[in-house]
Amino acid sequence: MSEAAEPEASLLVVVLDTNTAAWERCPLQFDRALQQVIIFLNAYLALKPENKLAVIATNKSECRYLYPTEFTDETTIPEMQVYEQFRDVDTKVLTGVQKMIEGGSMSGNAPAGIEQGQSQVSRALSKALCYINRGTKASANKIWPRILVVSVADDAPREYIALMNTIFAAQKLGVLIDVCKVVGGDSVFLQQAAEITGGNYLKVDTQENRESLLQSLMFTCLADHFTRSMLYSPHNDLIDFRATCFCHKRVVDIGYVCSVCLSIFCKMAPVCSTCKTKFSFKLVRAPSATNGTAAGSKKPTIESAIPKRPETGASDSLFSGTSDRFSRRWQRKGTRGTETTGRITRLDCAKSIVEQIVHSRENYEHDRYMLVSYHSATATSCIRTSLKDSRATLLRELKKLRADDKFSGGSSLTALFNQLALMRGVYDLDTYGYGRYPQLNEPVHIMWLTDGASV
Repeated sequence: MSEAAEPEASLLVVVLDTNTAAWERCPLQFDRALQQVIIFLNAYLALKPENKLAVIATNKSECRYLYPTEFTDETTIPEMQVYEQFRDVDTKVLTGVQKMIEGGSMSGNAPAGIEQGQSQVSRALSKALCYINRGTKASANKIWPRILVVSVADDAPREYIALMNTIFAAQKLGVLIDVCKVVGGDSVFLQQAAEITGGNYLKVDTQENRESLLQSLMFTCLADHFTRSMLYSPHNDLIDFRATCFCHKRVVDIGYVCSVCLSIFCKMAPVCSTCKTKFSFKLVRAPSATNGTAAGSKKPTIESAIPKRPETGASDSLFSGTSDRFSRRWQRKGTRGTETTGRITRLDCAKSIVEQIVHSRENYEHDRYMLVSYHSATATSCIRTSLKDSRATLLRELKKLRADDKFSGGSSLTALFNQLALMRGVYDLDTYGYGRYPQLNEPVHIMWLTDGASV
């Protein structure tokens, strides 16, 4: 029987919430909670000599490294009866937390949108991911990174976008995020962080047992990747994946999203309060409730919805020999391309719509077009012109279209979306896990022209 492979070294980054206003609501005193966290850190270092550790403290006004040594100026005095690494961690963490609390009480300055009982968790997670990225690249051997968040503060709605970006970045890097919520209600954002990255979310009850924090950390968050595959971890099925609006700071089911900064609002507004972007709305008037039509108004007909045909005699027109106007009757006889009345067919109407759109946007040099027809002989035979072809090629292929195929649009749409996905992948337009880049926004408009007989 072959022996099990020995687990690789781990890299643990602990994000410690030192918000004094939030700790005042906790039945467990902050100094006792800090002692239990330090015991957990010593136990983690004792598991394997190759284990790496980093500690980051955060509150409402700042975020700083407490350990390792290269990020601080503190020096420790070695003792013969204490393991050197344990003593180093204990001294650095205790001294750093004390200075951070003293500095926070003196300054009291917090970024906009961060209230008294909230902390900068997204900033701490960003620092943790940067440290993990540097540590994994510098290590010659395989190392398994993970993050532990000891949280007491409430969620800050202004940090939603930054926090979700760090969560998706951690998911892409394979970093587990464990969350230990000590006081207050459940954190919606941190619940999503633990669920998305594959970590554990724990709600510690310090009211009944003052030592429950250490017990939860030792039995749930101490195990590495190799050991967790053999343990039954706690799982929460009731996770709220809804977003929080930025205007009233409440969870919404349906909201409005800014297309530039992705801020979420529960009500529609003409200006984004986060990035100050002004939106342009095209309001559609509701039909009048009175009977009949207003004086001087004309009842809309299907003829008004059809674009006007270019004048006869135009050299590049697709309809140089047709009648001067479209017929008002649009009969449904046969299949696509059948004559309506006279010599105008539905296919001719569709060609005219495409031609008018292309000619109306001649001044837009960056526009690209793709012509797709109903055809399922091969996977790509339905694509008549690609995004690399010119407008002249599009108009030339448009003239060649004939209503001689009887296929449905399923295969055509499949080929269309495959080409769009390939294009967005080549130009790196979809940056999952790296945040949103408004300068890379390239909207795609799909215009589907059909007679409605079969889709």
